[in-house]
Amino acid sequence: MTSTDEQLLQDFFHIRVIAERAVLEVACLSWDGPHTPITTWEVVEELGPGVDAQARARAALEDERWFGVCTLCGERNPNGWLMTLDDECICHRCAERHRQIVF
Repeated sequence: MTSTDEQLLQDFFHIRVIAERAVLEVACLSWDGPHTPITTWEVVEELGPGVDAQARARAALEDERWFGVCTLCGERNPNGWLMTLDDECICHRCAERHRQIVF
């Protein structure tokens, strides 16, 4: 697990209790214009007794519904920070650095 993955675990996951059941949620990003991110929380799964929430969050990092890996820098990012250009999945940082895209 990379330090980037550890930071994603801290920033993009939490456990919430809904109607007396614990659920693991992931932050999903969308954009209302180029400078206004919108964060919504989606349920990854309900956590039963004895379930290791940290392990389930680590597994969710691999789920393409929420995260992807930049083909240029190799770092995992939330899908809201990735874009597809020329059949490549590129993070915003690499799009600026290597494709001269300004956000």
